[in-house]
Amino acid sequence: MRRIVGLGLAALLMAGAWVLEPPPALDPDLAAVTTTAEEDLISTSRFSHCSWAFADGDVDTAFALAALAEVEYQLSFPAGGELSQEEPQVLASLGAVSIPLSSFRVQGEAPAIIEFSDGPSAVGVVAQGDTELSAATCPSSLPKVWSVPGGSTDDGVQFVMRLLNPFAEDARVTIRGTSELGSEALPGFENMTVPARASRTILVHEEIPGRATVSLTIEQIEGSVIPMAELSDGTDLAVWPGVRQSETWELPLTGLGSAPGDLVLSNDALVDVSYTIDIFGEDGSVTTGPSGSLPGPGTVRIPMDATFAEGLFGVRVSADGPISAALALEGDGGRGVAVGLPTVSNRWLIPGPNAEPAAQYEMWLLNSGVDDVAVRYQYLDAAGDAVGVTEVVVPATSVLSVPATQAQTAAVLVDASAPISVTYSASRGRAIAVGEAVRVGE
Repeated sequence: MRRIVGLGLAALLMAGAWVLEPPPALDPDLAAVTTTAEEDLISTSRFSHCSWAFADGDVDTAFALAALAEVEYQLSFPAGGELSQEEPQVLASLGAVSIPLSSFRVQGEAPAIIEFSDGPSAVGVVAQGDTELSAATCPSSLPKVWSVPGGSTDDGVQFVMRLLNPFAEDARVTIRGTSELGSEALPGFENMTVPARASRTILVHEEIPGRATVSLTIEQIEGSVIPMAELSDGTDLAVWPGVRQSETWELPLTGLGSAPGDLVLSNDALVDVSYTIDIFGEDGSVTTGPSGSLPGPGTVRIPMDATFAEGLFGVRVSADGPISAALALEGDGGRGVAVGLPTVSNRWLIPGPNAEPAAQYEMWLLNSGVDDVAVRYQYLDAAGDAVGVTEVVVPATSVLSVPATQAQTAAVLVDASAPISVTYSASRGRAIAVGEAVRVGE
């Protein structure tokens, strides 16, 4: 897997408008596309930015595209310093399609921009190799400050950050790091330039070696970038996106088979932040987990093992200041990182389940409310047919795990009678992956 981590990308070019109804310019005023925290809660952008994708003879990445309405979509890749654009295609209403990167004969790292003629829509990446399985959602919103919790630079672990600037102007960012030791100096990454329509690769394990937990903050001074992180130990690979900061987080998944999870909380502020953890069991039980003070700046790692709670459980984190949260999974050769969900919703679109047909998929539903919630979910295929429609009830203050494997599909649409939080996992042999849902409802 080290061959993946060591590769970089020189440039990324983007093209102009192409849909029948002329959309806004591809390089709009950044003030119009850099969102506030509240605007970042729901996906309405026509663009999804996949800052990481990889293909070679051993590993391939599937792009999972899903949309609620009938849309045209187009994928754009850089090749040899020039843009390689695929022909626009049509995706049916409530449709999803899985597109292998190898079908474009692109080798190595290949970030992509996916443009839709309408929204809401969502894109995810699912990569699979001999021993590797990874998944992540490609961001469509652009918060002013990105947080990337859940990394590590332990011996033998490679932590890589990729920053994509798809816009016409150079971007300037400052990257700050925290670990279990507190603030970490990154003097070479203050006011760092990410050239227009290009990517930069940061080898975090070389800058801050020997740390059990490393979280990063990317403050955008001019322009915008989209981060995506990689974590590899030579066996499995974890890939996950950056998130905005929030005072509340829900994580429906806290462990996966023989891979226990660690809850990672990160505080980039100069003052301490107090936090509490609520635990929701599969039997409807609610207990209070450990509370504490998160140093400013600082990162804590809290094991979610059998001594924390028994059986399946999800957690809700509440803080008196903005923090970031992620779940880091590791065990039996598998590795994955899932970012928390800063909000609940009655509708979720999940790009990625079944995009790689050799894996087994599972969906995790957390109802932190006091009433039972009826949930109807369906798998999305390229034709827009309602496939495998299933109805379940998630009891009050409970977490529920349901199988999510359905051939010839690439996404799941979840409709609930009241707000819940949702995530998914994938496994194949010892390899594991976890991916994020995209909010498309209230």
